[in-house]
Amino acid sequence: MSLNENVSENYLIRQATIQDVPRILELHFAGLKETNSCSTDTSLDADLYHFSEHYQRVDTRFVVAVSRLEAIVGMGALVSLSSDHYEIKRMRVASHCRRQGIAQQILDELLTFAARQHPQRDILLDSSQTQTAAHRLYENNGFVCYGEALIGGDIPSYLFRRPGKAANCLEREAR
Repeated sequence: MSLNENVSENYLIRQATIQDVPRILELHFAGLKETNSCSTDTSLDADLYHFSEHYQRVDTRFVVAVSRLEAIVGMGALVSLSSDHYEIKRMRVASHCRRQGIAQQILDELLTFAARQHPQRDILLDSSQTQTAAHRLYENNGFVCYGEALIGGDIPSYLFRRPGKAANCLEREAR
């Protein structure tokens, strides 16, 4: 799927721009408030306040879902952590737009980007323990919960990992 292809009749997935940052911040904080996941550690949001440095690089992808009315109703990012790992961050869908496949479309775009760039890399993410629908989405897409952590020191979260292609090949050979 290309970044300009319609994801449904009503939504388009596209690369986020610096002009999108105010709406991205609004969607981000609404999601945190809704899931009671606001942290006292304000450094956790620094990437969004310094969007260009973090997300406008060749090894990252930040996409938004845009409605026909040009409203940003979903978002997600893929960041290169190291030569072995990517991280999915900032997955959000506006509450009034959930259960329409938007999160799946965003995740598909991010996974496709990762597979094209570095298919051998594992993909990591964390998700607040209260976000059970998100956990199902990740598990249905090959992610496995491998632990728990307090994100920002105070948000109980699950840690997920999806092995890269090299890991999958090694696992098959070991059988």
